Amino acid sequence: MEIVLHIGAHRTATTSFQAYMRGNAPGLAQGGVAFWGPLRTRNGLFSGLWALVQPSPKAGAARVAGRVALALARVENSGARVLVISDENILGQPCAMLRDGRAYPHAAARAGALQRAFGGRIGAVVLGLRSPDMWWPSLVAMAVGRGHPMPDARACARMAASSLDWAGLAQALHLAMGCPVGLLAHELCAHAPDRRLAAMLSMLPGAAVAPLALPSPPLGLHLNAAPCYTGFGPTHSAQLRSAYEAMLRHFAAASVGPVTLLNKTMPDVQGKTPAPGPIPRGQTHEHQGPVAQTG
Repeated sequence: MEIVLHIGAHRTATTSFQAYMRGNAPGLAQGGVAFWGPLRTRNGLFSGLWALVQPSPKAGAARVAGRVALALARVENSGARVLVISDENILGQPCAMLRDGRAYPHAAARAGALQRAFGGRIGAVVLGLRSPDMWWPSLVAMAVGRGHPMPDARACARMAASSLDWAGLAQALHLAMGCPVGLLAHELCAHAPDRRLAAMLSMLPGAAVAPLALPSPPLGLHLNAAPCYTGFGPTHSAQLRSAYEAMLRHFAAASVGPVTLLNKTMPDVQGKTPAPGPIPRGQTHEHQGPVAQTG
């Protein structure tokens, strides 16, 4: 059985993708695909893996590895040939990022610990990208909507100064996990979870999964919904967007390597901020259950 990890990032339609996978679970199973989302991964499976304080240096990791091994054995016994895991909190917690004004500072260490817990069996990682000038506001909007206070002036300044180096993050994940990393541009695929799944499965050519023809209902996503944080001026926003698009063009033109852009058609226009008023979200309810440690 091969394993692909959809590691986020936050605010790249991860919740809608996870809802699509849960809603199509029977069809996926017929095609040899099993799925673990937040309802599975945040229910104690990884508890102790990223704890800041452990009874002993290896106690938490060893216990997680044992739980993971048992869970993987059950999936394999079901006949699945591929396991798709999707949980954006593996990269880090949104509230911690807003407090520090830095995007995923511990992502590589967290991902490396996870790969070790899986015995090195994760064969590919998929990372969703989004233009930083809209990613930060969307992250703030989500957190504030859940009761988190607005970032103070110092945190806003750190956010504005942060380059949010997606390419660097992808390379760090590759080095930490020892497997290829596929990139998905949010602006191109937020509305199409079926295409995101196909891209993920394409990273596992030896999986021999039957072709999947699963429904992908219209999601009505607003790509840049509810940007209540306006810490970027027009010039700075344009610079961030230009750098992001240049990075996408670089990966689109690059040959096959450890980091690959999976959807190479460049977007013609950016998503537009909706008019003032009630803001519809991609999903009505996100999973709010217990999560693993924030370290």
